Amino acid sequence: GLALAPAFLSPAAPSTPGQKQLRIGTVAEPSSRPSSSASTCAAGAAGVLGAAAVASLVAKKPVRSAVACQAFDASSQVGVTPPFGFFDPAGFTKGVDETEFKRLRGCEIKHGRAAMMGALGLLVQSVYKLPGYESVPSGLAAQWSEPGAQSLWIVFVAIGLLELGMAPWKEDPANPGDYGDPLNLAKGNVSDDIRNRELNNGRFAMFAWLGIVSAELYTGSSAVAQFAVAPKQVARASSGFCGVSLARGSQRSLSLSSRRAFDGASQPGASAPLGYFDPLGLSGTQERFDKFRAAEVKHGRVAMLAILGSFAAHWATPLNAGAGAAGFSSPIGEKGCVALTFFCGFLELGPWADGYAKAPGDFGDPASFAGTLGITNMDEMKTKELNNGRLAMM
Repeated sequence: GLALAPAFLSPAAPSTPGQKQLRIGTVAEPSSRPSSSASTCAAGAAGVLGAAAVASLVAKKPVRSAVACQAFDASSQVGVTPPFGFFDPAGFTKGVDETEFKRLRGCEIKHGRAAMMGALGLLVQSVYKLPGYESVPSGLAAQWSEPGAQSLWIVFVAIGLLELGMAPWKEDPANPGDYGDPLNLAKGNVSDDIRNRELNNGRFAMFAWLGIVSAELYTGSSAVAQFAVAPKQVARASSGFCGVSLARGSQRSLSLSSRRAFDGASQPGASAPLGYFDPLGLSGTQERFDKFRAAEVKHGRVAMLAILGSFAAHWATPLNAGAGAAGFSSPIGEKGCVALTFFCGFLELGPWADGYAKAPGDFGDPASFAGTLGITNMDEMKTKELNNGRLAMM
């Protein structure tokens, strides 16, 4: 543009009434200053042709804005530390914007803080009991043993107050998990290094809590006692050179054969037209049958409640939550899902834990359904429940 400007600003001869207008590709008529007119015409033609060439180049190349808008980069946020760096193999943060990332980061911080307190509590209660809680057992059983069960609801209420913002500490919407520093742990300087430390300790605590709980459910020992659990020695029959060892071997084989000789067709749930339906033989022993039957009963009960809820939500929804799948995405629906999940976990680990069942899924008849329906045979009642649960799952 600067190079071609003189061509457009070239001084021209004063126009006269009889002088024709110069045009590109025409020859100017003689005038009193031919050299000046010719130079002006040539410069003007060159300028127009040059401007056309530049305009064609500009039209082919897209014009970029002076300020480039960059996409949100989750890998540049706090929490990216060695040895993994930015660790997201499942792609939770792929293509998310800053708002969604902050929501996920807030969930991670809350889970980490709860896990740190939970893992520490499971360890401390094994060696120290608060005054008034000396009779409360260690481990997960403390949640449904008085007065531990009453304190559990106090903890839930305290968490709810924090979650709803009805507490002295309120979260900064711009910074997930930022409730200030009420204990002054950072001495007034909450740096990125401190945030990284909290995130990494929380991640480690989530695995630690999961390990402690899983080990207790498997071994039956509390957190500290798990370090003293040794694998049991399996008695092996020696070579059969004498009658005693042969007797031991035969007894062992009889016990194994009795465990394998399981008749699933005699259990509740085997009804027409399919009868006892296990074509893959997954429940070949009593232990495996009990495991799968408990899972089937729980899935059926959840499915029956979900089917009723899905229909009822079209006519009446609590607190104006959305009907159908939209209820899960609304803010009040999300809180309801969290509350239901905690309630199911309380039932699963508390009064309706598998260890308290008379048989797989058999926790008695707390709502007296059998009496209301006039059913006296509990096997018939169990079969009806199983069939309704199977229908509801489908």
